[in-house]
Amino acid sequence: MNRYTALYRATDSTVMPSQLRTAVENALGASLPLGSYRLGQVAPQGDSLIAAEVAARLAKEALKPLLAAAATESGCILQQIGWGWTVSGHLTFELIDEATGALLHDPLVDEKSQSEPEHDYIYGWPQIAGMVFFLMGTATVILLVLGYLLSPQIAAWVRENLVKIVLGALLYWIILRGIGGLVTPWSYIRSITADESGITIHGLLGTPFSAAWGQISELQLVDNRCMLIAADRPLHFPILDKLGMQDRLQLIRTILQRAELLFVGGKVGELTYKKYDA
Repeated sequence: MNRYTALYRATDSTVMPSQLRTAVENALGASLPLGSYRLGQVAPQGDSLIAAEVAARLAKEALKPLLAAAATESGCILQQIGWGWTVSGHLTFELIDEATGALLHDPLVDEKSQSEPEHDYIYGWPQIAGMVFFLMGTATVILLVLGYLLSPQIAAWVRENLVKIVLGALLYWIILRGIGGLVTPWSYIRSITADESGITIHGLLGTPFSAAWGQISELQLVDNRCMLIAADRPLHFPILDKLGMQDRLQLIRTILQRAELLFVGGKVGELTYKKYDA
């Protein structure tokens, strides 16, 4: 279920938000099954504009004709449909849609963003341990393969201890997952800096990647990884507890606030935020 805010322009000063709300409810109710949509606030925005917050299991283009029909019924003109809710932002109905498991509110709305202009977010020792453990495992595999190909004695030992090797590989994988998952030199991140101009990600290899707040149009949180869309380029970084980053939710909230991203929808473990006009 995605969140949208539709902006209407009233063609007459007598048009009230309550009339528009009724028209939106009628348009959605006539075409969509009960429970497949929700209404947030319908409130004036000044200069003859009225904002109507809608959550629905429809793409923006599929929702547009229904909201346009509501405009005709209420004596308004549909100006724009954008992502997220621009009026309320807080919980206005139950937490989770029981039919789909979708979240019906922003779970990060009460998290605090950083108060200082610039802050560095640093991963802890578990990320270092994860990379060292990965490199040790990789080196072991390479040595075993080379030994099997080049040394008859090692090849014979591998064949005799194949079951132990498989069990060792399984134990290695369990430990790797336990300390935070796969950490490689090309995925290792030293720190993330959030300042007044934008965000900078400092990796172990290559040059840092920076994006201005105005370039960021979307943020997705999926399986403890964050993906930013900045100037149409995806940018990933992990937010696992096990990697030891302090204040990771503060970082996410800072990105949302400074890039002006709104909660669109999702479920537990999968959240989407977008700019209103993305």
